[in-house]
Amino acid sequence: MRYPASEKLEVVRIVEQSMVGLDDVTEVVAAVLTNPLHHAGATYELVSPGRYTAHDLGRIIADVTGKPIAVEEIDCDTFLSQVLGEAEQFPYQARIMRAISSRYSSHDFVGNPNVLTWLLGRAPTTFAQFVQVQFSAMQY
Repeated sequence: MRYPASEKLEVVRIVEQSMVGLDDVTEVVAAVLTNPLHHAGATYELVSPGRYTAHDLGRIIADVTGKPIAVEEIDCDTFLSQVLGEAEQFPYQARIMRAISSRYSSHDFVGNPNVLTWLLGRAPTTFAQFVQVQFSAMQY
């Protein structure tokens, strides 16, 4: 099908991201600090299994909590006004947040869980497991 030159098609990029559980990161940090010679000069990409869109993350949270989760994009300036109030009073922070938002809104932020698996000596915590632990801790 051909479209008239005056009609524009909007292309929406779905960005994926990897996640990592803080407990997994702290376990790796403890191992590195207790055996620094073994890890000297090393750089590690620490991610858990999975690549998620915002809708995937919302769906996982909804599945664990049993409550619907609405997922919507919030533009950077709206976020800045919620966090900083008058963003222009914090020009450095606003500039950095806009740069981060621009980058992460247009590029995937994914990795491979093999390094984390190797460093932990076990499978990393999945996002669903992380949400379940956090949700269970919130139940009294």
